[in-house]
Amino acid sequence: MKKFFCFLLSILLCLWLTGCTVSSPVSSFQALCHTLVDLGNVTRHIDTHGGFHGDGIEYTCVSYNEQTKRKIKTMLSNDARFSPLPMENTLLESCESSIYEETIPLPSSCAQSGQYAYLDRSPKDDDLATSYVLNFTLIIYNDATNTLHVWRADS
Repeated sequence: MKKFFCFLLSILLCLWLTGCTVSSPVSSFQALCHTLVDLGNVTRHIDTHGGFHGDGIEYTCVSYNEQTKRKIKTMLSNDARFSPLPMENTLLESCESSIYEETIPLPSSCAQSGQYAYLDRSPKDDDLATSYVLNFTLIIYNDATNTLHVWRADS
């Protein structure tokens, strides 16, 4: 009986530890964004979120020195979520149509050469009210300028 309870306790402990370490794609993507931003110098940050619903666009531009550049390129090339530029036109147009603040640069102005990652955080309902909602996070690393651009849109 004592062995059975020890066995049961060890299984429950394993399940609990496994459950605590599993993260959603959104949280792992946000962790990646924070890591990439922390490794460089933030040269520009704009956040238009506010109001009752918290809608808005957050834009961050980060520059890297030559030593960090190699580390960033290795990180991005080893991450399956990143693809080489250019972006698909439909995705690019979709992102740019949600950027309504004139002071925030459009992705097309930053997307010359490098890599990008896109995470759609929109609700997956078929409801008509949510069909116009566009919540996304877009990361573009520009090889030519050694800068990282991050957009987070919430509508």
